[in-house]
Amino acid sequence: MLAVEAPWKLVAIAGTGLALAAFAASPHHRHARGTHRLTLHAPSNPHHYYLTRFVDGDISIARDDARPKQIVFRDTIHWIDHCDYLATETLEPDGANRYAYYYDETILSCDPGASPYGVTPRSGYVVVDE
Repeated sequence: MLAVEAPWKLVAIAGTGLALAAFAASPHHRHARGTHRLTLHAPSNPHHYYLTRFVDGDISIARDDARPKQIVFRDTIHWIDHCDYLATETLEPDGANRYAYYYDETILSCDPGASPYGVTPRSGYVVVDE
């Protein structure tokens, strides 16, 4: 999602580690009945921050027994570089229990005199757990 260069790297790494440890130990790790759990497998640049729905690990979505269809998540943020970003995550059906994953960012606007960090696209796949 939002690509941000260090010095925030240490904060992001520490926060991600704590969030992942808490997530793994929490009872929320199991998904609720009537939902699918989605697990992202996509390489990321450790020097960047992504505005992703998967920031805390797996996510759950409502179970839809219809044919798999494209899923798109869009989020915006006004980041510390004084710019507004739009992050788009696209999941395209790619087999029975899998989606192709594409992440892209767009700089929507910046405050006068701002220096945008830039964008970092990424791709991978998402596994669907029944």
